[in-house]
Amino acid sequence: MIVLGVIQGLTEFFPVSSKGHLALGERLLGVDLHTSDELATEIALHVGTLLAVALFVWRDIAMLVKLPVQATSPAAAPARSLLLRMVIATIPAAVVGLLFKADLESTYSDPRFAGAGFLVTATALLVARRIRHGTATATGQTVLSALLIGLAQMCALVPGVSRSGSTIVAGLAVGLARPEAGRFSFLIALPITAGAILLEAPAVLELPRDQLGAVGIGIVASFVTGLFALRFLIRMLRNDTFWRFAWYLIPLGVWALLGLPGAPNN
Repeated sequence: MIVLGVIQGLTEFFPVSSKGHLALGERLLGVDLHTSDELATEIALHVGTLLAVALFVWRDIAMLVKLPVQATSPAAAPARSLLLRMVIATIPAAVVGLLFKADLESTYSDPRFAGAGFLVTATALLVARRIRHGTATATGQTVLSALLIGLAQMCALVPGVSRSGSTIVAGLAVGLARPEAGRFSFLIALPITAGAILLEAPAVLELPRDQLGAVGIGIVASFVTGLFALRFLIRMLRNDTFWRFAWYLIPLGVWALLGLPGAPNN
């Protein structure tokens, strides 16, 4: 469970697609990771990454929490602006995820979907290398910019397309400063992750008691690893080395697109 927690923490925030790695894991391990117990365990591990994001952007969360009290105050303008943009960026993925949940989950059975997604992510990362540095902030971006980032997050419902990678690249493309693109990507991960946890909460609560301790350890592992991944990712954004994850995704994507030749269960 510690290993699963570490994998969750790393792939959730690094632009390599946790969903894509899960899809490959199904084929390589020869198991169905979407049984009720396995899916509940996966969702439970998201609690760790959710806590990691919340701690990383706690100042923004504190600003949003104060909004109901300061709603009419001029000082609350940044919070109102940020909340509106977060809502707009969350709607596309939330709507498509709910309406096409079964269709999206069916793509996990074929590694070629993940392979194509990995190559799409790699291409986006290489394109990001050519994007000029922007100066806009998460609160100062336009409503249209937030919508475009939300559409990028929607695309990440397909395995292999990285949520963090697609939203950060979209943020850079609409003119956000590099750290701000990361900040907004992390912020809009909060409602999406929290929503997934709430939807599957009954299944998590029904896990056998003998599994709960192991799941708790996995949550801690995903939390600690997630914090490391977030800090490392922001450093790479500032140093303009974020795109280097493409060199990992390209061979992985080609291998998956060819049907994982040489894999144990092929």
